Parts: sequence; C-alpha cells; structure tokens
Amino acid sequence: MTESVEKLGVVWELLLSPSANGTEDFTKGDILDPDWVDLTKIKQWKSDCLSSHGSRCDNPLRIWKTTPAWLVDVELECVVPGKEQVNFVALSYTYGDRLGLKMDAELSARLRETHAFQSSDIASRIPPTLAHAMFVTKNLDERYLWVDALCIGHDNPTETARQLTMMGSIYASAILTIIATDGDAREGISGLNGISESRALEQKVFPFGSRNIIVRSTDIFSLVHGGTPYFSRGWTYQEHRLAKRKLFFLKKSAHWECQHRQSHEDLTPGAEIETYIEPRLVESLDGFPELSSVGNIICDYNSKSLRYPEDALPGITGMLAVLSRSFQGGFLFGIPEMFFHRALAWTPVWSHTELERRKLSDRPRQDQLPAGQLPSWSWIGWKGMVKLGEEAARINDLCATIEETYPMVEWYTASSPTASASERRRIHSNWYEHREEWKSGTIDLPGWTAVGMESEEGTYKGEPRIFPAGCGGRVYRHQNMIHNKNHGPTNDWYFPFPVPEISSATVASMPEQTPYLFSRTQRSFVLGQKPSGNRDDTDDDSNKLIALCDCSSGNSVGALHLHSKEQLKLFPFAKITPSSGHDTPHDHFDMHTIMKEKRNMDIVADTADKSLPKIEIVAVSMTRVDSKTWNHEAERAEKPFRVNEVVNVLWIEWENDIAYRRAAGYVRKQDWQQLEREDVDLVLG
Repeated sequence: MTESVEKLGVVWELLLSPSANGTEDFTKGDILDPDWVDLTKIKQWKSDCLSSHGSRCDNPLRIWKTTPAWLVDVELECVVPGKEQVNFVALSYTYGDRLGLKMDAELSARLRETHAFQSSDIASRIPPTLAHAMFVTKNLDERYLWVDALCIGHDNPTETARQLTMMGSIYASAILTIIATDGDAREGISGLNGISESRALEQKVFPFGSRNIIVRSTDIFSLVHGGTPYFSRGWTYQEHRLAKRKLFFLKKSAHWECQHRQSHEDLTPGAEIETYIEPRLVESLDGFPELSSVGNIICDYNSKSLRYPEDALPGITGMLAVLSRSFQGGFLFGIPEMFFHRALAWTPVWSHTELERRKLSDRPRQDQLPAGQLPSWSWIGWKGMVKLGEEAARINDLCATIEETYPMVEWYTASSPTASASERRRIHSNWYEHREEWKSGTIDLPGWTAVGMESEEGTYKGEPRIFPAGCGGRVYRHQNMIHNKNHGPTNDWYFPFPVPEISSATVASMPEQTPYLFSRTQRSFVLGQKPSGNRDDTDDDSNKLIALCDCSSGNSVGALHLHSKEQLKLFPFAKITPSSGHDTPHDHFDMHTIMKEKRNMDIVADTADKSLPKIEIVAVSMTRVDSKTWNHEAERAEKPFRVNEVVNVLWIEWENDIAYRRAAGYVRKQDWQQLEREDVDLVLG
C-alpha cells in the first residue's frame, strides 16, 4: 500500500511491510539491512531489463554505438584498449574539491600493466568511488568499466577534444551507468559488503498492527533532482540524462531506472509506485528540432555548478553533439545554428532571474580543455537559468502567445576578431531560410499527414487555437511523434518540415567552435529606466526588466532584460508621468505578461535629465508575437487576437574595437523605424 501524507509542503510516501505469512496481494516495502546494500536485488533489476524490455531500453535515444578508446578490465585489474561490440559499465560521479588523481603519460602506461590496481602506490591514488565502482561492476557479472579519470588522457588536446565530443554517446552506449550521488570521489559508495564501510542506514519504521509502516526517503522526482550535490553539478548533467540504464546509489540505498520502469531497494520485487521518467530529451532526439525543448535542457544545465567556469561548453558538448542530429548545423557555443537569429537574443528565464558572468579560472594552460572560451554573446558565458526563445511549430494549447522570428542581418563567425571576410564562416539558419516554403505545402515532406480542424477550439478550457501567419484550418501530425499526455505540447504542428530519420548510424555534426561573431547591422542609442512600482521598497531589486526610451522624445520604445542586480544599479527609477498618472505595475504576473507579449511599459523619460544612462543597442532579428486576450471574469484566454512586431536587440559595450553583450531585449518595430539609427560593422566577442 502506498499513501501520501502532506504536511508543511513535504510529501512522505509510506509503505506497508509484508506480514509474517506474506499472503497480502498489494504493494509492500522492505525493511533494509542497515549496513549493506542488497546486491542480489540489483542483479535482478539488470537481468529483468535485459531479458524483458528489448529495444525500448537497449538504445532508446538511437545513439551511435561507441566503444571507448580505453576501458578498465575489472578481472585483469588494469586499463585495456576498448574492443568493438564489448559491453561496458560507465561511472557517473562528482570529483569534489580534488580528485587526487592526475593522468599523465607515465601513469597511463603503468595502469595498462596487468593487475596494476593491486600495486600499493597505484591503489592509494585511486579514489574510493572508482574502486567501489569496479567492485559493483564485477558483482554485476560485467568485465569492463569506463571511468573518465582513468580512460581519458589529457596529454593530447586533439584526442581529448574527440573524447569529450564522444562522452554523450559513451554513456548512451554503456550497458548501464553507476550513478554515485552520495558524496564525491573521495567518499566512496557506502554499504558494499567486502570493500566499503557500513552505510549506517536509518530507515524510519513504525509498528502497524502485525506489520510495519516504512517511511520512504525518496519521492517521485528523486531520480531526476535527487537533493544531493551530484544533481547540482554541470559535468554530471549529460551523463545522467543520456544513460539508458541507471543504477543509483542515492541516500544510502540503491535505485534503478530504465526506459520501462523504476525500481527501489525499499520495495519488494514487483511492487510499483508512481514514477516520472523525463520525456523531453527523447522527443528532441527523435528528429524534431523544437527550440523550446532544447531550451529547457539548456536552462536546466546552465544553472548547474562547475569547478572551472570555462568547462561550461566541454561539460555539455557530448549532449549537444547528440542533439545536433535533430538540429541542422549543430550548435555554436550552445546556440543552435538552425535557430540562430532567435536564440542569439536569449534572456534570463524570469524577470527575477540572476545571471553571473563566467570568468576564466587560473587553471594551468596544460590542464585546460578545448573550446574553453566564454563568449559574451552565448549563454555559455553566463551562469544561470536562461530562455532561448520560442518558435511557432508544435502546438501547445496552454500558451496564450506564439512567436515567429525573421532574420534582419547575416551572421558570420571566425576564430579571430581580425579575421578577413574570406576567413569567416556564414551561419545558415535553415529554419528561417525554408519556413515559408514548408508552410506553402508545395513540397512533399514524408511522414506528415494534414488533419482538418472541426473546431477552432484547442484542448485547454476550450480556448480558441491561435495560428501563425500563413497557417490555419488544419494541423499536421507526424508518424514518429507519440503524444505524451503529461506534457503540455500536443502532437499537432502548425506546418510540416523535414524530420530526419535518426538511427544508431546517424552521426553527430558539430561546427568548429569559433568564438567571434560578425554582422553588418544597425545600432541606436536609447535611455534606460527602472519601472517605479518598487520605488518604496529599496531592498526589492528582483525585477530586472527595464524600459528603453527614445533619447529625443523620452517615449518608451521597448524593454531590456538585464542579467544581474549589479547591472540594475546603473539605471534610475522612472518618474510618474502625466500620461499614466500611476506607477507602472511591477508584480511578477505583469512583468511576465510584458515579456511574453513584448509590450511596452508606461514610462516617459525626462530627456533633460543628463544623469540618465544612454546605452547602445544593435538589431539582431525581428519577432512577430500573436497573443490571445485574457478574460479576467472567465479566467481564460480568448479572442480578439493581437499582433505585435518587435526588433530583438542586444545591449553592447565596446572594448578595443570588439563589442560585448551585456543584455538582450526588444524595441517595437514601428518605434525602431523612428529611432535615430546608423549602420555598424559589429564584432561580438
């Protein structure tokens, strides 16, 4: 029996233990050994998955089979060359403050000697978690283990870069991944009888008649968010997300997750409880290039911590390489080239979100990883939750607005800010180059079926469905899209587009990571002011959305979404204007609406005030926003639909002829055309 008891916002799951005669036929919990993990139960989880779940768990992400260059042979107790088609286990863990193991040519050679791990000086240098993972691998009747610290050398930068790109496929190719979430590499995995110390598990058990009630220490999202430092680290993010079978050591007990089920050590065999297995990555890897889905992945990753900030790109390169099969052109410093014109104007995810500029550490050059730059124009250069933007493609009836972006300039990239025109690579945003052609229905796109609409109502509260320009009257469905009812978007799309057939033979396609951008665009200078709704509360600096005003008229022309409280200090509060007669609303609902619908704030700047900061903005692209009207009485979005067109802009500052992004925002299209503008050759660094 599984019940939920809610108190003070915390949900506790209760399990009923079996009685002495064991005749009950419902979910039961096991009272665990307080000292040792039940390895027999773990072996059964693995056996059940391999024998019963088939292709659903063998390669759910259809990632190319990868054999690592080197593997740990737990029988020969040494590092050996990887062999084609050999099964191997992978380890995902956190280093901690120091790993205590630095791979170099001499150590690599010694580790390849048979029984190297029995040598006392080698054994003393192997962190406990790595040694314990070898023990678990052997007890699961597997021979080979892949551990980054032992199997990736850092003496050859080219080979290191290749191995980093392969990391995503390595974890996806492993027969299972051991995920050590309790502590770091130096603390080990407790509760392994024969090699580690007792786990000292304190299971909460209460008498209940002739039986016992067991209070669980984990919940439905524990295997996603976990509540331990492991889940807050950047490097472990792609490892956790791409592994097909996961053996967790979490909160001193063992847990299993594959594509078919979750199993927990404190449940009796066959017992089931409510589970959550993240669906969005699978959808993104099915060939559907949805900007909001990859944006959710990036937002989640970018809030994680990295010991070395310059590892922001290397830490996600493996996953981006896998995603590149769905996103034509791949990713340039984390920005999908397919949607480059929109994603370049990324912002913090909420009006109160704080971003921190990443700065290069003082790590010795020989220890630095390839592609360790932190360009200001990419989210890679900033730590925190970000939003890449949206493109009207997949229909989500929960949304009251939809967006479509249109290019205004051509973008180029190169490795040097002084690169000549011939040395620059043109960035092709395939989505914008062909979208109107896809909408027209003049080309045959396999896999799609047009479905006529019997009603204009959507699936949420009967609200009218809103369509982008050139669409309507019918929707499109693809044979490879399986609707997930627990996920907001439907399986309907506004228009068809090419969906690549992705298989395990489909390889990644990533561009060279060049950190400078070039364009011939337009710039303008505007005034910035904070909304005045929080004037009386000097401690409230959570709202980072400010108004942009025309330097001549003082009229509000758009908004800028700042990154940090430090940036916010640069801008004064707006004065109450005669035209409004009241302070601009500033609660989070209003700010969210302003951001979603790209509205202007009711602010007029005092152009005579010379203290107002004048900032430089440059045009990136144009976005059309279609919005429903909110009916407060009916508490639903309805007609009439509204259309707003804005120019996406970057606030930049120049240093030595190179411009650096400070924030992004928008200016209404009609206002942009009225501003004083001039052409500029932009170099973004």
